[in-house]
Amino acid sequence: MVVCIVAIDHSTGGGVGVWMRMSEARVWVACSGIMREVAMSGFFSSRRSLMEENAALRSRLALIQDKAARCDALEEETNALRAITHLVENAHGITAPVVSSWYSSPYGTFMIGAGLDDGVMQGSLVLSGDAAGFVVGRVVRADARSSLVMETFAHDMSFEATIAGASVLVHGKGGYGRAAVPRGIALAVGDAVRVPAYGGRMVGVVSSVHVDAVNTAQDVYIALPSALDSLTFVYVVFKNR
Repeated sequence: MVVCIVAIDHSTGGGVGVWMRMSEARVWVACSGIMREVAMSGFFSSRRSLMEENAALRSRLALIQDKAARCDALEEETNALRAITHLVENAHGITAPVVSSWYSSPYGTFMIGAGLDDGVMQGSLVLSGDAAGFVVGRVVRADARSSLVMETFAHDMSFEATIAGASVLVHGKGGYGRAAVPRGIALAVGDAVRVPAYGGRMVGVVSSVHVDAVNTAQDVYIALPSALDSLTFVYVVFKNR
């Protein structure tokens, strides 16, 4: 094809080459005109402005979402503190924040942000912030401004409790407790489980009852009404109070 074009161009005395150069020039002029019209129309500047505006809106949205999350966190914290204030009337102690994850230790312990400087001592009871004030643990080590708490139902923990008037031995299973109650005792889900050594305070409620025809006792499972990981604040009762 190229050989034919060269031959024709030679036979016409270079006319084809001139025509092709003129055609290229016309195409370039046409394209340049289109580009000028697009530039004059503000297409690129409008698109750039739109992109900048979208970026600004995304940044503003992220800021609003961050503020909303902070407001939700503050509201949750306020509600937790409001719920815990009633405990002050019945027990002398201090409100303390939970400063470590409930799942951070395999030994059933967690840290609170109060210690010896705040009146917390080894053996102090730690209560949930709800209306019932369940005993969720005891302080096993108190430092100046923080304390280590052993959960009530930590593995290998055992204590005497009363359920429906019956005295039983509760064994901690990690997050829940288990006890054997004589079959003659009528039990129901939701029955309170109290510990005399803790001043009769509740450590949980009956979550389920399993009766085996072979055994003379019924297996009772005990748990808190709400999950431990939902607690952001606890109430520490000063020892011997």
